[in-house]
Amino acid sequence: RGAQGIGTTNAWTQDLHHTGARCQAQLVMITAMSSPTNITFWPPLHISYNPALTPQADVINPNLTTREIGIENLTFTNKANTHNSIVFNTAYSCWLKNVEFDNALSAPLLMNLTLFFEGRGCYQNGGTPNADSVFYLLLSHSFRFEDNIFRTGGFILGGCSGGVISYNLFTNFSTTDNY
Repeated sequence: RGAQGIGTTNAWTQDLHHTGARCQAQLVMITAMSSPTNITFWPPLHISYNPALTPQADVINPNLTTREIGIENLTFTNKANTHNSIVFNTAYSCWLKNVEFDNALSAPLLMNLTLFFEGRGCYQNGGTPNADSVFYLLLSHSFRFEDNIFRTGGFILGGCSGGVISYNLFTNFSTTDNY
């Protein structure tokens, strides 16, 4: 289950309903609910939501959530010139460790609606050094990427909060005006 905050109308955002109305968001895990107005969740909110903006919660079907799945010590070689080698959608407490992305042309990793994700010791190699060979994180919260090497690419974040991207090596990275 997840909850999101709400912001001003017509602002750019990626949210569950793609309405553009929620420009501040955070995914949380509901741990208890004694009534529709009394909910306990984890982690705590990263920001204080202004009551004047009518904050709301939106529930993600827990049956659709991938939980505690990791990919370790594996190499993905993009031989078909496709994108999205790995997709984590509505994922909780998942990870990548020592994963190599070879010839990563476009978005070797796509994360959408993830909570507590970790990427460590990964290596992204090959492909064209442009903004298309990045890791896309959309509405991903409380994540950590450390000790990774990116020979091309990097990260594009949309609607994320509570994340750490540190101690990574980026080389041969360039951007275009498209992003």
